[in-house]
Amino acid sequence: MKVINVCPLPDKHLIGIPVSERALLPKQYQAANPVTMSTEQVLLLPESEYNLFTHHMERRYTEGFQINTILLQNLIHWPSDWHYGDAVVFLTDPSEEMTAMLNKLSISFKQTVGESDTWTIAADQYPKLFDIYATMHEFDQRKVKMVAIPGMPHTTSPTPISFPKLIELATQYDGLPRLTLMMATILQNTNGTPFSVSLPGLTINGDKDTLDVVFFL
Repeated sequence: MKVINVCPLPDKHLIGIPVSERALLPKQYQAANPVTMSTEQVLLLPESEYNLFTHHMERRYTEGFQINTILLQNLIHWPSDWHYGDAVVFLTDPSEEMTAMLNKLSISFKQTVGESDTWTIAADQYPKLFDIYATMHEFDQRKVKMVAIPGMPHTTSPTPISFPKLIELATQYDGLPRLTLMMATILQNTNGTPFSVSLPGLTINGDKDTLDVVFFL
């Protein structure tokens, strides 16, 4: 099974294809200079050419292939040792999209560490975590639609997750489980009565006393 990373750019109607797959691109794009996206060298392909590219993939990799879409949520690394009341210090992989989004949301830039950028959200700015989630979700949905293979069914159904289970997931996996746990913890500490908060693709129901929070991912 061949696995290929692709980097959709919805705002520019372009898709980044690894240079290793150069031969599958139309000749006019094979000679383009590669750019670095998410630490990978890619060639930019117009969105309108993507279906033809996947057709060539099917002909070359007859044993099957899988498209791994590089989403914004994959580029953020949330801290595993955060507690309510602390500033949230998180890392992002190199990405012009990520930098543009966080600058638009007025997230404070701290410093560059190796190949990662470090960002900080102070305790009095916790609502920005919800802004990051909502903005990132909307953009990632557009990315997924760009690389959807025609005819492939795509359905999602809500999955309830208990608060203890979410804690378990957040300690094991980087990414959205940790961000969701942070948002739930903030809601538990700022809402004294049972509450229900709906975000794009996510509903958080909770009670401060019982810490019984259910997530629909």
